[in-house]
Amino acid sequence: MDIFVFSCYRTIIKNLVAQQRKTDPSITYQDLSQSMRVTKSHLSRVIHGRAELNYDQLYLLCKYFNLKADECEYLRLLVELERTALAERRKILQNLIKETQREKMQTKRHISAGPIPEANMMSYYLDPLHQIVHVAFAIPRYQDNPRLLADDLGVPWTQLERIIRQLEEMRLIQADQNRVKLLIEDLHLPRESVFYRPWISQVKLMSLQRLQHNEGKDAYAFSVTFSADDESRKQILGRFLDFLKGTEQKVKSAAQENVYQMSFELFSWTQP
Repeated sequence: MDIFVFSCYRTIIKNLVAQQRKTDPSITYQDLSQSMRVTKSHLSRVIHGRAELNYDQLYLLCKYFNLKADECEYLRLLVELERTALAERRKILQNLIKETQREKMQTKRHISAGPIPEANMMSYYLDPLHQIVHVAFAIPRYQDNPRLLADDLGVPWTQLERIIRQLEEMRLIQADQNRVKLLIEDLHLPRESVFYRPWISQVKLMSLQRLQHNEGKDAYAFSVTFSADDESRKQILGRFLDFLKGTEQKVKSAAQENVYQMSFELFSWTQP
């Protein structure tokens, strides 16, 4: 469970217990309270907002759930936020919590793919066709016959030849006698990169064009506008990041047959 999607330590405790019970049904609030050296009734009051944890109890709770150091520190911030009576300190703690959430809920924490060398980023990301061609060369039929890829993408062979040469210069593929070998497969562009916004804009444009071209075929698109609160937004994002982990594992074990595009956006229309 990713605790960073929650802004209340009481909610985190309830979810940690529920998660542990899925693998070990013997875990109970009684067991947890004993480990924390408090009564079950006191733990109940804490969870229902009628009492607060002290830092020794928080330490024992983190130890019970075997939480990592950054998770323990995040819980400490949430406990301090609940305990402080100073408005100025509350504001500082709220900013620290939001900053921690922004850092911990980045895509790169949830997938194993790494960045491409910075020297190659401009060529690779400012023309998204480079990325599509690169990923396509994980598919055996395109490795054996690159001209087939030009036909399926609907681009001239001369254009694909140029992209192949550039990908080879980046040492992402190796081309030899009309056959291509994939050298590096998994890449990720961090959101903080200067190339992120122009790249995502180009990808959206190309995706829209492809969707229109594939209308009525095996294409699916979904978009929804909804109202909710910020806590729900964070939990929705957390669920997507969990989905992303599972998707990466599925992709790695899947047979390489076709190149697909999947996008997900979550932003506010009304938040200043």
